[in-house]
Amino acid sequence: MVAEQVYEKEKVSNTMISILSHIVEFRNNESGLHVVHIRTITELLLRRLREKTDRYPLTEADISLISTASALHDIGKINIPEQILNKPGRLTKEEFEIVKTHSAVGEHMLRQIPFNQNEPLVKVAHEICRWHHERWDGRGYPDGLKGDEIPISAQVVSLADVYDALTSERCYKAAFDHETALNMIVNGECGAFNPLLLECLMDGADQIKQAMQETEEEKQKDAEQSQRQEANRLSREVLQEEGLLAGREKQGSARKHRENAPKTSEWRPQNTRYFSQEGQRRIKGEGGS
Repeated sequence: MVAEQVYEKEKVSNTMISILSHIVEFRNNESGLHVVHIRTITELLLRRLREKTDRYPLTEADISLISTASALHDIGKINIPEQILNKPGRLTKEEFEIVKTHSAVGEHMLRQIPFNQNEPLVKVAHEICRWHHERWDGRGYPDGLKGDEIPISAQVVSLADVYDALTSERCYKAAFDHETALNMIVNGECGAFNPLLLECLMDGADQIKQAMQETEEEKQKDAEQSQRQEANRLSREVLQEEGLLAGREKQGSARKHRENAPKTSEWRPQNTRYFSQEGQRRIKGEGGS
């Protein structure tokens, strides 16, 4: 009974997180896969990190919490004007400063939600929302945290976010291929990251690439299945409509045929020479047994 209650509670939490995160993606004109990608990459990096070092004591529960909470990393973008979020060109300095507010705004929003603020999932979501744009060398935002001042949850989501942003098409840029994105990250073109996490990224590069391909293929399958279901629905409607029309036409034709047919009670053979005498008397209405 207790296990069922825990499962239901976790299911509701995951559902609400999914809804909130997809609202953000809808406003941001993203593919709908960004949240899925972030969660997948985050989990893969955390597992690699746990294998590589005991510097960050990560349990299965920790990995699950961080991966789940990662979906809320950009929730603060709800507060950013759409004309800035979806601007096809380079942002001005003023516009970029507005975009940068989303991390602090997201954390503030979570604090206003009437949840138990001491829940582990809520605490981790706070960390990720506020600090997923911090950088290892202290040149990130909003607080300029440095090194392990940045919670490991935010460090991992930050790296996952950058990788997916590079390899995804956005309104302001084309997608980079997997290898180019890795080189850009390792060469410091996207800011400084924890060297251990960079090792995890490179060690798990093939696994990450395969996971991204699988999610893309799964999305394509879902889209094709939806198209097939819609086509089948429309086909059934058309066939049903045509069937009803055909049935009505058939009924009308049968009715017309009956109306034009001769009355059987008035029928008399024109030539009775081949009938027996008894038959001839019956036909002429003369009676007989």
